[in-house]
Amino acid sequence: MEPSVSVSWNHIVGNEDKKLDLMSQEAVTRSYEKRMKAVQLYIKYDLSAIDIIRELGYLHYNTLVMWYKEYVENGNLHKNVRRSPGLRGSKG
Repeated sequence: MEPSVSVSWNHIVGNEDKKLDLMSQEAVTRSYEKRMKAVQLYIKYDLSAIDIIRELGYLHYNTLVMWYKEYVENGNLHKNVRRSPGLRGSKG
């Protein structure tokens, strides 16, 4: 017979929430770094998107141009993840 362990549901959920928050922060940081790298390469390669797309392998032309325009207008890229509503499911 296994020993009885008393763990509250709030303790489990609280720990999971903390893990998700940390993972979310790491994803935002990685996302920002990837976007900045793409924009910097785009500038370095004289705005040749095809070279960047080939090198990075994960980017669409329109996305790269959007990030570049944001960088030119603001001198930086946003740090928070922005998603279009409805693309990743809906909250109902």
